[in-house]
Amino acid sequence: MRPGPAPWLALALIVLVAGIAIAVASSGDSGPTVASAQSPLELIGGKPLQQASCADWLAGSPDERAAVIAALTRDVGGPTPGGVGTTLSSAAAYSLFQRSCAAAYAQGFLLYELYTRASAFQYTPQHFQ
Repeated sequence: MRPGPAPWLALALIVLVAGIAIAVASSGDSGPTVASAQSPLELIGGKPLQQASCADWLAGSPDERAAVIAALTRDVGGPTPGGVGTTLSSAAAYSLFQRSCAAAYAQGFLLYELYTRASAFQYTPQHFQ
């Protein structure tokens, strides 16, 4: 006759099942939550700002384009360890995207990448038009 499982194994199994039951019970709705302090998600062409490309800019409505520029100004111009970030005026940002996105090869360029690079170099002695 073969002996049954060791008593410590049965105890370990009971503890494991109890732990899983507690985890499942506590994963439910815990009531109202505090709203996130992050900025609202801006979309253009159904894509979030971090994925928006020149193709989305060209297909975007005037309202979507204005929202993208406002979001970039707010996010890029936020606080950094060295002070606030450098931003472009709305007119300069609009001109940048219209000019940069016009070429067929630029359709995949990310808008935030264009914006951050242009804003970083806007105060150089020879800035490009």
